[in-house]
Amino acid sequence: MADRAKQRGVVLVVSLIMLVVLTLLVVAAVNMSTTNLHIVRNMQSKMDARDAAEQVINQVVSNVNNFTMSSASTSAPDSGNHTVDGYQVTVQQPVCISATPARGWEQQYSINPTAGTRYNDNWSVTAQVTGVVTNSETSTVTQGVEVQQMLTGCP
Repeated sequence: MADRAKQRGVVLVVSLIMLVVLTLLVVAAVNMSTTNLHIVRNMQSKMDARDAAEQVINQVVSNVNNFTMSSASTSAPDSGNHTVDGYQVTVQQPVCISATPARGWEQQYSINPTAGTRYNDNWSVTAQVTGVVTNSETSTVTQGVEVQQMLTGCP
């Protein structure tokens, strides 16, 4: 009987300790899921920013007037600031990296044989993206493009 009297409060103490441990595990799980949500939101934001930059770069690349001698010496028609899906996208002036004569092209098959040699110009187009709403950090996206022209656009 004496042993039973000593053990009367032990069950209560053990159950309270188990309850505290279980509560700590639940709080840790909630904190982990909240952290994971923040990570996913940041990744989604970066992907959206990259997509906005690629959309504007594709607009620049699709216009051959951005890759001519006159646009290289002044400013390309599509360079500058654009807003896409809440992101401020700034496209820098396309930069010509190299120009080489096009292979497999002969003057005799040209519509205008006096036009000269065709060139493959390699250009680099860079866009910087900033979130308009959050004013988050700036990301940079660079894409290369090869343009075939009668006269090289490289200065």
